[in-house]
Amino acid sequence: MANKQHFKPHENVQLMYIWRKFRFCQEWIRACAAANIPLLKSDNPSLQQFLNTRVKNGGAIPGSSQLRDEYLFDVYLVEKEKLKKLKGKKVAILTDELSDDEGRYVLDVLVVILDFDDLSPHGNTVAYLLDTDFLTQTNNVTVSQSVIRIVHGYGISYDDVLIFNSDNVAYMKLAFSQTLSVIFPSCVNITCHSHIVNLVVSDFKKSFSEIIEFVKSFRNLFFIPSAERADP
Repeated sequence: MANKQHFKPHENVQLMYIWRKFRFCQEWIRACAAANIPLLKSDNPSLQQFLNTRVKNGGAIPGSSQLRDEYLFDVYLVEKEKLKKLKGKKVAILTDELSDDEGRYVLDVLVVILDFDDLSPHGNTVAYLLDTDFLTQTNNVTVSQSVIRIVHGYGISYDDVLIFNSDNVAYMKLAFSQTLSVIFPSCVNITCHSHIVNLVVSDFKKSFSEIIEFVKSFRNLFFIPSAERADP
């Protein structure tokens, strides 16, 4: 007969407190994510004072570092599991690449369900972030590998990927033409026109460097305290 583990009353109370704190911190992370509030704001002294004095159990919310290290990943796993509803849905894959403050290449892969039943309450399409991948370098091979791995990880059928949306850079178009168009046979590539417009505008404004510097200087006046702007 297996030995039963018995807990003393004070140990039960302690376990209950730990469990409630765990759940409370998870709910706080979900609320911040839904409101697009960075967890770093949890360190704000005024917010901490408000939570401690006005919110029941608000003092249980730790600093942003502890939230990220001890609670965020569990919330991520729960939310990721909810996205298993993507299986069997027709979808569009969206990509966005950037670099972080450490100079690493970052690729965000998002998905939109192509179904009117999955619109937001305002009638808009909803994009879900599937994964953020840190790449050693950005080229057509690394992008293709990352997208295929992420799509496969969510159980999305390759035949259900109907749109691959990316910017207009050469390696993105090459990733689709050489690899993704073969893996996703029903897929078409839609490039982001804003990237093209940005290139055109960036080239166009080179001819007006003096005007641009004047506008920048004029704009900076509004960021200088009035006491410093005033004549002596």
